[in-house]
Amino acid sequence: MIVNRKPVGYRWRFTIAHELCHTFFYELVPELKFYPHGVNQEEERLCNLGAAELLLPANPVKSLVKKFSVSLESLEYLASWFQVSAEVMLLRLRDLKLWIGQLTVWRPKFGGGFGLDRMVGGTKSQWEWSDERIPKYAWESGRTTRGRTYVQYRDCSGGLKLKPVSYQIVRRRDTLIGFWTNPSHDLSELPLPLFRSQARPASDQVTHHVS
Repeated sequence: MIVNRKPVGYRWRFTIAHELCHTFFYELVPELKFYPHGVNQEEERLCNLGAAELLLPANPVKSLVKKFSVSLESLEYLASWFQVSAEVMLLRLRDLKLWIGQLTVWRPKFGGGFGLDRMVGGTKSQWEWSDERIPKYAWESGRTTRGRTYVQYRDCSGGLKLKPVSYQIVRRRDTLIGFWTNPSHDLSELPLPLFRSQARPASDQVTHHVS
């Protein structure tokens, strides 16, 4: 096995564990594995599960996660502790039904604004921030920004879909990392995007913390 260790973080460890799990299928179904074949999605899923068990055993994860609140900082700490990426850590926490949340990665768009690069733990839609001042502030300040807002996307018929979230967002090199959870407070205090012009400025709605 030859692994490129250039990827940032610990992604190469999950890749190795995933590929090791493929070796079991050479034992179980050699008549298939030693001949040309396409990608078997069920096998890929099982190898992902096996890699998660190797790197993130259920009992140690459950024991450690009890000490942490659900937050982006906690997620990144847990990922560092187990030496996996934040994406893998969140998927494991969701799989064990310990956390419910979505991790989003954003990149600057040509001409301004930010586009969703990838999302872990949620519906794959072209989500956007209803208030672009939130990612802009996080990008320019380098500070962790947190608060409550709406995110949105348009469905295939052009209808606008809204989702209320409690969020944390912070700049990491050339990307923004956002963590969304369900709001824990009264949504009546949260202005709808339709009435954004009447809403308070973003700086009044969120608390900014140094990362």
